Amino acid sequence: MAGTPSLPTSLLPALWRYIPFEAREVGRETGRRLVTHEYPNRDEPHNEDMGRRARRWKLQGFVLGEGAPAIRDLMIAACEKKGPGPLLHPTLGLVQARCEALSVRESVDGGVNVVEFTLDFIEAGSTYSIGLIMSAVALAKTAAVNVATAALYAQHGSSASDQTARAATLATLSGKFIDRESADAFKDAVDGIAARADVLAGDPPAAADAWQAAFATVTDPADLRTIASTLEPQFVESGGGSLDTLLYLSALSAAAAAAAGATYSTWDDAIAIRDDLARQMDGAALYLTDADLHAALLDLKGATVAAISDEAMRLPRLRPLSVMRPVPALALAFDLYGDADRAVEIVTRNNVSDPSAVAGDLRVLTA
Repeated sequence: MAGTPSLPTSLLPALWRYIPFEAREVGRETGRRLVTHEYPNRDEPHNEDMGRRARRWKLQGFVLGEGAPAIRDLMIAACEKKGPGPLLHPTLGLVQARCEALSVRESVDGGVNVVEFTLDFIEAGSTYSIGLIMSAVALAKTAAVNVATAALYAQHGSSASDQTARAATLATLSGKFIDRESADAFKDAVDGIAARADVLAGDPPAAADAWQAAFATVTDPADLRTIASTLEPQFVESGGGSLDTLLYLSALSAAAAAAAGATYSTWDDAIAIRDDLARQMDGAALYLTDADLHAALLDLKGATVAAISDEAMRLPRLRPLSVMRPVPALALAFDLYGDADRAVEIVTRNNVSDPSAVAGDLRVLTA
């Protein structure tokens, strides 16, 4: 019928606390908070308006593939976490919400893992900064990079021996991770890839899914940056080879999204990480001939830089300080900040061996 608005044929991906899933159905509740008063000998009631009701949203969605169980566990933890969090609603955009309830249903369809979610949210009542909005955008851009990278790899594939060699390197790297729990999960994932290398060599789409699912097990932003930095030289040496492009860009995009949503203690830390990730993404783009992947990577770079820059603006900076005579860390902290409890911060940041006699060239926070 002319003039009748059409409904969307599909829903956008949704995110809860930066965990992505495909939304299949959404619902909402709203209205007014009314108290009805009824009086003797009066037929009509009086409705006292107490204001707008809290908005509630129900989302039904799913995830597929080898990474589905890992995303299931992350989603459960996110819904059990105290406090509000960012919800990227498929039709409303980014809102601050609390998860009231989560139900999970798991199945296998044609050999593919399927995890279905039903999530109930209530609005938390405040808005987000540009940085948080761009953090959610960065995660969506990461998904775009992963899709484009997997599609490119599926056209070429790689040998079983190459996959086994990369798996061996990454399994050893897991020993350097900060998060020991995810280190074990990551090692198990890459060991599994090595064990199935012959099969995966003949099935490039499955290989791409397996590698990207392995990176999804790593949750610490610093660990993801370690992986990306380790893979960078091999990617450059191979001139953007098929397997190295898959591994490096999958790890780099995951590191960028994690960094965009991370918290930092100083402006200096945030900017150093921002600039290094931007350098890596600019460098990787030079080797990419696929237009979709090139555009997705640069879009991710823009969102990552914006998110980290916004976070950095509110952080204290480091400044140099020369202490000529040895002084106790407690006294130095009180002189600098009026708070002796910050002595631990000074000692830790500067690797001071004797807190009772601090001297030399230090770096301390401006506030």
